[in-house]
Parts: sequence; C-alpha cells; structure tokens
Amino acid sequence: RLLWRMAIRLVVAQNRGRKMLALLVLQTSGMRRALAAKSWELHALRELNESIVQRLEAEQRAHQQVAALAARHAYERETLGAKIDVLESALQGSMGIAFQPCLGAPLS
Repeated sequence: RLLWRMAIRLVVAQNRGRKMLALLVLQTSGMRRALAAKSWELHALRELNESIVQRLEAEQRAHQQVAALAARHAYERETLGAKIDVLESALQGSMGIAFQPCLGAPLS
C-alpha cells in the first residue's frame, strides 16, 4: 500500500513538472515573439530616424543656399546701384545738365 502511494505521488509530481515545463515553454515562445516584435520596431524606428536626419540635412543645405543667394543678390544689387550712380554722374558731367532718369528708382 505504501508503494502505491509513493507511485501515485511520483506520477502526480511528474505530471506537475510536465505542466510547469509546458508553461515555461509557452512563456519562452511568447517572450521570443515579443522580442522579435521589439527588434522589428527598433529597426523601423532606426530607419525612420535616418530618413528624418537626411531630410533635416537637406533642409539645412537648402537654407544655406538661400542665405548665400540672398547675400549674392544683395551684393550684386549694391554693385549695380554703384555703377548706376557712376554712370549718372558721368552723364551729368558730360551733358552739363541734371539727369533724373527712372534708373535712380530703387531696385527690387
């Protein structure tokens, strides 16, 4: 009778161990799936970050180009204004009259 009780307890313990092992296997596979999902999410976020960085760098280059073009435009405008002033004064001196053309109007 004692042997039967011990045999039953052994079978119950083995079944309990198998159930725990099955639960651990399920938890492990769930954790692996969650880890794979997080890994994919991290990969997607890195790609998104890289794309954003590239767009920001392109935007920064565009702003630098606009600033350079604005400076060049201002320089050319000043240069042309000075040339116009020189030509107007030369024309006034050679003609002996006051020259008032529309060229003296502000450039836009």
